[in-house]
Amino acid sequence: MKTQAPETMFERREIKYLLTTAQKEAFMGIIEGYLRPDENGNSGSYRLMSLYFDSPNKDFYRAKWFNLPSRKKVRIRKYHNPEEKASGAEEQAFIEIKEHTPTINYKRRILLPVGQAFSILNGNMIEQSLAPEDQAILDEIWGLVKEFQLQPTAVVSYHRQAYKVKKEDWGLRITFDQNIRFRTDELSLERGDQDKRLIDEGMEIMEIKVKGTLLPSWTQEALERCGIEQASFSKYSHTIEKSFEWALVPPYGLEDYEDILKEAKEASLPLELWKQRTAFLAD
Repeated sequence: MKTQAPETMFERREIKYLLTTAQKEAFMGIIEGYLRPDENGNSGSYRLMSLYFDSPNKDFYRAKWFNLPSRKKVRIRKYHNPEEKASGAEEQAFIEIKEHTPTINYKRRILLPVGQAFSILNGNMIEQSLAPEDQAILDEIWGLVKEFQLQPTAVVSYHRQAYKVKKEDWGLRITFDQNIRFRTDELSLERGDQDKRLIDEGMEIMEIKVKGTLLPSWTQEALERCGIEQASFSKYSHTIEKSFEWALVPPYGLEDYEDILKEAKEASLPLELWKQRTAFLAD
């Protein structure tokens, strides 16, 4: 598995699409001349697993549910690396903070041995010499751990095929995620990934990540030709909603929550309809 020195800070627009394998193949048939496989993995292909952390009240999930303009996620992310495992070396993982804003997404991460990463997110600060930028990320993570009393909440794993554009100044990266699995028990990265499917077989999530706000014209034209439309999709939020009945519950003692919940249950409203009925709560 080829690797390169990992970046620790990202600033980009991320656009998601839910599409069929047939749509993916048609899309790639149009744009493949602009792309090259990502340097990581086997020709840009690799497996990864993320362990998400949240507060006891699931503040990070609820922020997404209400579509708050600024919100964060914290996770440990491990990339499957057969060479690392075969060598007997201690496996490495990233602790990551994902921050969403209305226009740009930010990601800050630090690479640590898996044991240290878990120790930090379990509330134990570690003493080690770090570069100033890495120490700043670690301090931010530690602050979130203390503020939200973070605890392991869900594991999501999937296979990713990643591409970059040949013309570097476009700053474009396209990824396809398939065979997406999840669980909310046995929250260890050591267990395998034969868990429940998050989306139907034959469906994939495509992400287009671009530095700036506009897509190149050739990308937009290909999306339109293939009938691919933008979709809001959070793997973590969908995992929570598939796992827990309380995932529909608005937080923090809203006065009319009990009436809304009772009404929704009596009417047997589907999730999406109920979200529409309660959309005013996010205003």
